[in-house]
Amino acid sequence: MNHSNLFNEPWRVRSKEFTITVTLLGLIMIIGLVGNVIVVAVITTLRKRGQKASVQLFFLHLAISDLMVCLLCIPLTIFTNFNYPTEFHERDVGLCKISRFMQHFSPVISVSLLTAISIDRYLTFVKQELSCTQRPWYLRPTWLIAFAWVYGIAQTIPVFFSTNVIQIDYENSTIFYCTTTQGNKPFGKIYLIASVFFGFVIPLMVLTISYFKVIRTIWTRNTRLSFSVDDSGSDANEIANAELLKRIRLRVVRVLVIVVICYVACWLPFAIYHGFLEQYLKEAPNPMDAVRLITYGLGIMNSICNPFIYFFNVGGKSFRSMYQRFLEVMGGRARSPMPPFNLVDRQ
Repeated sequence: MNHSNLFNEPWRVRSKEFTITVTLLGLIMIIGLVGNVIVVAVITTLRKRGQKASVQLFFLHLAISDLMVCLLCIPLTIFTNFNYPTEFHERDVGLCKISRFMQHFSPVISVSLLTAISIDRYLTFVKQELSCTQRPWYLRPTWLIAFAWVYGIAQTIPVFFSTNVIQIDYENSTIFYCTTTQGNKPFGKIYLIASVFFGFVIPLMVLTISYFKVIRTIWTRNTRLSFSVDDSGSDANEIANAELLKRIRLRVVRVLVIVVICYVACWLPFAIYHGFLEQYLKEAPNPMDAVRLITYGLGIMNSICNPFIYFFNVGGKSFRSMYQRFLEVMGGRARSPMPPFNLVDRQ
């Protein structure tokens, strides 16, 4: 199918748009690589030493999915936005569909794993009577992780049917463009709405409900602990331990709130624009869309936030304290004789 576009020329590699895009996305990629490689290295080291905890599996898979965003998603985003061949080859269709699939798949998997982590944290904090081995099989860590990957794959498969290579005629040239999902077509419109619902709304609901219950549980038990210490006339050690436990619980609350805020701040603009507004504001096939590129770049920033959210919020003020605390959380240990409110579960 031919399309004519008399208003914009395609973005080129030698352009200011390319320079800005490569600079910003390259910075995101480097920071994401560093943060997630550190997480993978720490977890694999601890597990080799026999210090295994179920929470490590979630963070390991989350880091792997975020590395996929950095190594696959970002380069493919640059490629599809600045590579406009003037000749068509049959292989281009397959490459187009694979490229668009990976651009959708990597962030969706990351979001799905964040959702699985919230379910696991809910079970760990709120349903403390159930250890990992006592849970129903489908709520155990390995199965939650497996379901997250399957859920992400199922969301992304329709991309193979909603993208294609099309010809666009300009005044002075003809190019071939690997389309995104087009909202002006019935299948594309249905898929965009469904992807926003299953890829953003449902995860947000699960994150919000799970972490709200976790925070309420922590806050309630924190209040009870404070009253019990005050009423019993406990000695200095018990009071110090109670204060330490209180700080740990508040730290957990802070991490959970930041996780939700970062998720919403990163992905809400893209969900609104690409899912609903683009089809009304832009004429299909809309190959050069700065707003879509910016909001998508903001979305994938969520993948570089994840390791730093946990790293910079599980420790104290110094780098050494943060690193030590991060190791303890990943290893399932605590500095204090009082466990940090079942922050991690032994396998």
